Amino acid sequence: MPGNCRRILEFILSVCGRGKAEIPTKDFVAVTGIKAPNVVRAVKKLQEAGIIQKTVSGHKIFYSVNAVSLWAPVSQPLRGPVLSPPKEPAQPKPKRKFVPPTLQEVRQYTMERQSPVDPKDFFEYFETGNWYDSKGDPVKNWKQKLITWEKFKVEQKREVEGGSRF
Repeated sequence: MPGNCRRILEFILSVCGRGKAEIPTKDFVAVTGIKAPNVVRAVKKLQEAGIIQKTVSGHKIFYSVNAVSLWAPVSQPLRGPVLSPPKEPAQPKPKRKFVPPTLQEVRQYTMERQSPVDPKDFFEYFETGNWYDSKGDPVKNWKQKLITWEKFKVEQKREVEGGSRF
């Protein structure tokens, strides 16, 4: 619960308990130290949440607390946003298990990309290593590995043609 809402609620509870009491805005400001516009916003949030009820009678404003049982005692610190319903814990996304491609899938992908990588060399390299890379990490995305091989092939081609990398 935002600090202003909590302080306003604590003040209302201290003045009227579970009953009803007239509390002018200037009293909220004087006791809590919260500026008047922020008092109005906090009261509105508490009303919208159904925690307090504001009744206007002539020039007098009365407040009462509707949902005392929903709140921890004022002396206990509140944890998390109390004005909104608790969120369900996020379900962890199921990890997709790596499925090695077939040689045909590698061939098809190299053709689509017009890649200089020999699909058979690429496939045999990773198939022989049980789809672990040169650092010993399991391959998670074989298409990314193929793109890395492409970059290496392009650099090799430049060096063979006499070009420098620098």
